[in-house]
Amino acid sequence: MQEKRREARYTVPEIYQEHITLKIKKESGEFVAAELLNISLNGIKIKDPFALAVGSIIECSISVPEFITEEIPFSARVAYCIEAEVDGNYLIGAEITRTSEQLWVEIFFKVHDFIDGKLRTSDTT
Repeated sequence: MQEKRREARYTVPEIYQEHITLKIKKESGEFVAAELLNISLNGIKIKDPFALAVGSIIECSISVPEFITEEIPFSARVAYCIEAEVDGNYLIGAEITRTSEQLWVEIFFKVHDFIDGKLRTSDTT
């Protein structure tokens, strides 16, 4: 598996997972929470208890309720899906294929600034 994103990726530390909501639409039509591991303008890496077919298009939404109350919908094409040896969840990489670009850029930088601000605060305490 080779990562293809050329732009900067921003890791989402586990302690900030409670502040970021990522949901994936399942076959049933229900949106289910997944864990966002990293994000860039064109891709995401997530952890999910369910496998997703490589090449499939998934519908997702992301929000940072402390900053933006609305959920930002987007679609992504699954690039890889591998089972994690540690916990049996799946690590999934996906290329973002559709979104409202201005909203996506806004949420992306809000997520980045939130994480960066929290990391800086924790360094000084």
